[in-house]
Amino acid sequence: MLGMDAADLRDCARRLDSSVRTDETVQGYIDPGFVNRRLVYTLLASAGLQREYEAAMSESQLSSPECQRQLAANHQTTQFTLALCRARNVPSLIQFASESSHTFGNLVCSTDEFRGKRFRKNQDRAEIFWKSPLKGLPAVKLRFSLSHICSDTTRGDLQESSIAAHVSRFVRMDAEVMVFEPLILGGPWILTQEKDLEVQLSWHALELFELFIEDIDEFEKVKDFHGDTSDWSDFMGRVSEEVMKNFIASLLGDQSGKDWGGEFADHFTRHLHVAGRRCAAAFLLKGPGSKHQPMTFRQLGKNGDQIFRLSKLPADLFVLQHCHEITPAVLETLRNAIVQPHRSRRYLVIDGRDSYKLLLAYGKLDWALAETEKEKVARKNSRGRKKT
Repeated sequence: MLGMDAADLRDCARRLDSSVRTDETVQGYIDPGFVNRRLVYTLLASAGLQREYEAAMSESQLSSPECQRQLAANHQTTQFTLALCRARNVPSLIQFASESSHTFGNLVCSTDEFRGKRFRKNQDRAEIFWKSPLKGLPAVKLRFSLSHICSDTTRGDLQESSIAAHVSRFVRMDAEVMVFEPLILGGPWILTQEKDLEVQLSWHALELFELFIEDIDEFEKVKDFHGDTSDWSDFMGRVSEEVMKNFIASLLGDQSGKDWGGEFADHFTRHLHVAGRRCAAAFLLKGPGSKHQPMTFRQLGKNGDQIFRLSKLPADLFVLQHCHEITPAVLETLRNAIVQPHRSRRYLVIDGRDSYKLLLAYGKLDWALAETEKEKVARKNSRGRKKT
């Protein structure tokens, strides 16, 4: 899906049927185009999994012909690697790069955009460079041997700008550049119980794990709302963050209290349902504050660290709500922090237009405006009492 911007990708995913987006059997995966079996074996041996891996590999070699045996072995290697990443709760590249300290051998597992370079004739090793969506993070490169590439598609992608899913090991700091070596690398893929659906959904791999307000059972009235929302910006700048939090909490049947989990989230609930399934959800909410404007990292703490704090919570769904539009860089960072090949968690973005639609669908716009005015009066009176 290269060549499509964040808005195009979201529109494409939103056109999918809700039952497909909310299917819990759909999981992320890496289509292995690069496999370093030696590094994987060393990793699995250190975890005491070498016997299980050897047994699985032996079974995969029963296939024929040779091309099928190699393909089966690569998928077995990928599945074992991702299983270990799940067990160790391995972070994404952007999360790891945002930390203050880094240890040799630490793993990352994520889907990222890289800038490659044409391979030279008789070249043995190559490097690709991470295109970070955030400013202020260290430069990162993946260094690898060309002999481990097992797909012509991957070979071509690595020589230009491309999006790749990968499991990589941190090696060292080279000047101010973080150097990793990949164990598994390839295109982001989807695993489902239906192979035909798997191929269809693979084109949506980057955005498939984003849900929309119409996918949430507690927000079901938006499905039948078809009113005009073109004037959303005129009103959402007049609804405070606290009032929006109280409104969302009421739809979930929750009490809106203080920020949950050491301010990792503005609201946390175990009473949200997706397609009838109950799930834990963490909310990060942003109101207009002093300015009603699109969300950038300035509203999310230093280097957008509020998103990373949010992603550490024990939730199945992560919700980012804002009173205005949300910039593509923020959307990409949210996706990278939440959706990883070994952890197919879901995320939900409620921008200003969707926030407005929710309020209208439930007949709460006038209430929200009135409650925000009450807040302003209370703050003004409080300041007056302090002066006296």
